[in-house]
Amino acid sequence: MKEQELNNAASKGVDPKANFIAMDGIAVIVHPSNKVAGLSKQQLKDIYTGKISDWSALGGESQKIVVISRDSASGTFESFGEMALDKAKVRSDALMQASNQAIASTVAKTPGAIGYVGLDIFPPRLRH
Repeated sequence: MKEQELNNAASKGVDPKANFIAMDGIAVIVHPSNKVAGLSKQQLKDIYTGKISDWSALGGESQKIVVISRDSASGTFESFGEMALDKAKVRSDALMQASNQAIASTVAKTPGAIGYVGLDIFPPRLRH
């Protein structure tokens, strides 16, 4: 639960308890034609914050990086921001998508694209 949700519950006399039943993972995916593999966390952060904007800076072909992200209402967006970006803001030109499926579809048809999805829908035709 988010802090605001916890505060709202407490104001109503409710003391929620966490019961973890599962954990999820996040996979970073790129267009199938992309030859860059094995990005570090710092490189990923630099891509998503706008410090790196061309695949050539990472040993790939000279091609603009098209950043695809979940929209800010998504739990995946929040988790990715905390774990991969150390809470830094996603670059302003990122294409925001409403679902993991929309990200996978956009990355699959957009050369130069990079995105992230929950492992539960990991698309086998994309590189990770």
